[in-house]
Parts: sequence; structure tokens; C-alpha cells
Amino acid sequence: SALPQRGLQALLLALLLLGGGSPGAARGHRFCRPVNATIAAEKDDCPVCVTFPAAICSGYCQTKEPVYKSVLTPVSQHVCTYRAVRYETLALPGCPPGVDPAFTFPVALSCHCSLCPMDSSDCTVQSIGPDFCSARGGFASGGPQ
Repeated sequence: SALPQRGLQALLLALLLLGGGSPGAARGHRFCRPVNATIAAEKDDCPVCVTFPAAICSGYCQTKEPVYKSVLTPVSQHVCTYRAVRYETLALPGCPPGVDPAFTFPVALSCHCSLCPMDSSDCTVQSIGPDFCSARGGFASGGPQ
């Protein structure tokens, strides 16, 4: 009968919506959302990095890979990026006189899947990570080793 079939369709739709709207939720993938991460702050003229917790955008976005590729129809993939942010500032220790110790960073309030804003985001396949430090003095006491 049509009634049990409709009931099953409604149940499957409800499970899909509760699971995040994509089959990836059933496989344990986390969808695009703000997550807490450890960030390293540094400036070229300051001797050390400082780590701190901040909300960043992270997670999976639905992607499509065309069967037939053409130079006439470029492929654009969506990435998890900021929708709304607030900016916070901290002072880096040990900066020499004349160097502004202020480090301003975005804090994710909400995220969405969109084309990568290359001017403000790292959209590489494998980045160096948000807690990377290249300062010659390494991390300030208490940071990652």
C-alpha cells in the first residue's frame, strides 16, 4: 500500500535532516561549523609566538566532481569559511621598541560553505595548521613545544 511507503519516505527524510542534510553525517563527518582551536600568534619583528584558544571554521562541505571536465566550465569547490566574525586583539610579549605588539585575529561566530576567499583564508589541501610558529624564539612559556 502507498501509506507505509510514504511513512518510510517521511522517516528517511527526517533522519537525513537530523543527520545534517547529507549522507556524510552517517559516516561520522563533521559539517562546517565553528570549532575551538589553538592558534599561534606571531609577528616578524617579535621574538616569540603566543598560543591561545579561538573559534575557527572547520568541517566538510558537499562537493561535486564532474564526470566530464572542460576548460569552458571551470570546477569550483566550496570550502568551510567564515560567515560572521568578531575581531579580538592581544599583545605579543617581547616585541622591541617601535614594533606594535598588537595581534588582531578573527573569531568565528558562524560558518558556511562557500567559494574560498583567497585574500583572507588558507584553502590549501594540507595547510601548516593554525598553531604553527616560525618565530626564532619559538613559543613563549606555556605554548606547544
